[in-house]
Amino acid sequence: MSPEKEPIFSVERRVEMVNEVLQTLPNVGIQKYSGLTVNFANDIDAHVLVRGLRSPADAQYEFELARMNKELAVDVETIFLSSGNNNAFISSSLIRQIASEGGDIAGFVHPTVQKALLAIYKK
Repeated sequence: MSPEKEPIFSVERRVEMVNEVLQTLPNVGIQKYSGLTVNFANDIDAHVLVRGLRSPADAQYEFELARMNKELAVDVETIFLSSGNNNAFISSSLIRQIASEGGDIAGFVHPTVQKALLAIYKK
């Protein structure tokens, strides 16, 4: 894994931040798991995976993944949500680079995430 792709927060911290960001959505739950996503879906009796797409490059990988997941679990469907044009260019690697150089990331991430990144990249 390239250094840009290496997570800077633990799984526990990421779950904590996502729970904070999504606290206004009471019907959304966050759980950590390991292993195959379709196995986790079966474990919790889920039948739909929702995946996000930013670009055609994402779509190629995601379609391959969805097809393989369908082979592994025929009762699990994958649906895709496309980002709006204003978010299509945002990636965690770019956000980390901007934050590490002291740039303003407020327009790209939730305040919870901004605060956590600033704590790491404080100069």
